[in-house]
Amino acid sequence: ASGRPLLWKHRDTSADNNFRHRIEEDGKIGYVGLFNGGDSINLAEAWMGMNDAGFAIMNTASHNMPRTHGAPEDREGFVMTLALQRCHDISDFRHLLDTLTRPMGVRANFGVIDAHGNGAYFETHDSAYVEYNLADSPQGFIVRTNHSLSQSASGGTGFDRKRTAETLLAPYADTHSITPQVFTEILSRSFYHA
Repeated sequence: ASGRPLLWKHRDTSADNNFRHRIEEDGKIGYVGLFNGGDSINLAEAWMGMNDAGFAIMNTASHNMPRTHGAPEDREGFVMTLALQRCHDISDFRHLLDTLTRPMGVRANFGVIDAHGNGAYFETHDSAYVEYNLADSPQGFIVRTNHSLSQSASGGTGFDRKRTAETLLAPYADTHSITPQVFTEILSRSFYHA
């Protein structure tokens, strides 16, 4: 409603305990991240967060992304931690993805926004990514669940959740009235099934 970007993640995780923590280290951007309870000593894997530059990031696992045999897996939290420590905006995140060692060990859709009002999803796998920019979305929003549009639909999941979220968001987008409460009070509590 304000014209500023919002980033929302409905997290499902096998980690029973999660916590938010603020990290400040010399030479790195300070940030608040969400961590799994078992990561309370190293704080190495942020599963979403926002930094002092106004850059925010989250991810969804993407089950239809290609996998590199023998490559490390589930490194999305490490990538998001690096992004929160280093990125001021979306172009910095793009540069980070371009320069990470291959294979990256990820199969994810990274959602990012920055303080300049930019938003994008980066559908990312071990060796490449495809960027979907919010400015190119005719609806004014982008939804991702557990599949990537740049890949074959086989092997993905969450198709119904994506359609449901798009259907529920559409009238709010049409009237420019998407607020945080639309996510917490409407989408998160709806029993609608597309």
